[in-house]
Amino acid sequence: LKSGVDYLLKHKKGDRFEEGAPSFSDGAGGAPQTDVKFVGGQSCLALYALLEARESLRDDPVYFAKLDPEGPELSATVKWMCSAVTESTYVLGYKSMALSRVPLKKADGKVNEEVKGALAKCKLYMGTAMGPDGGYSYEKSTYTRTTDPELKIASARKDLEAALKSQREGSFKITDPNGRQVAMPKEQVDQIVAGAKAALIQAEKRFDPIGDTSNAQCATLAAVALATCGQDFSKKYWEVSDRFWRLTQKKDGSWGYMVRGDPEWDGSVTVSVESL
Repeated sequence: LKSGVDYLLKHKKGDRFEEGAPSFSDGAGGAPQTDVKFVGGQSCLALYALLEARESLRDDPVYFAKLDPEGPELSATVKWMCSAVTESTYVLGYKSMALSRVPLKKADGKVNEEVKGALAKCKLYMGTAMGPDGGYSYEKSTYTRTTDPELKIASARKDLEAALKSQREGSFKITDPNGRQVAMPKEQVDQIVAGAKAALIQAEKRFDPIGDTSNAQCATLAAVALATCGQDFSKKYWEVSDRFWRLTQKKDGSWGYMVRGDPEWDGSVTVSVESL
């Protein structure tokens, strides 16, 4: 544990930690572009790890003092984090978890207004970024339901019937390299049919979440951390979150990455039981 602490502190530069630049291709062969929605996230995660480690090092006066959020090693990082403005689920999720480990009362007995204010802003994001049926994406969503659930069910059922009919009749076609229409490979046909079945299952649940389970897990853990330091969420928030995790869970107890469709059709991505 101490070696891990030493490693992280060795990679601290000024008021934050070294970060690999999150980037993406511009699609035109140009140089990778910095993905600004992740900037600061690794520093938030590093601070969270150090403050959690501090709790396990209470019997070591040297390391416990070294990891004091008001001490010379970390106070500048805490101050920077309170003013950082990146608005994305991962960054604010880890920021919430890190700042929740900072005592709201300073050593002099005064309330740490900077930390308290930063936590309130994190709560505002987490409370408003969740979809109407749960789930989170990388950034705050403006998604609203636009289709009546019964119409969506009817449409999904019609699409499945059409897919099954085409499967039976062998009428799914693709264009080969010579420009000819040929039968679609069986595995592609099966995938189309499975997708149509998944869409109907999703519609029949009257459940329309957003994002993915990775973002949702980070946000849920952040909400729990925020609630433990006075930033409470409404009963409705927890009910929506509870339903989200129950309806996206697979029969074997795991979760897939995607939140739409039949959970059994998606590949498994184990999420932390802590989220529950």
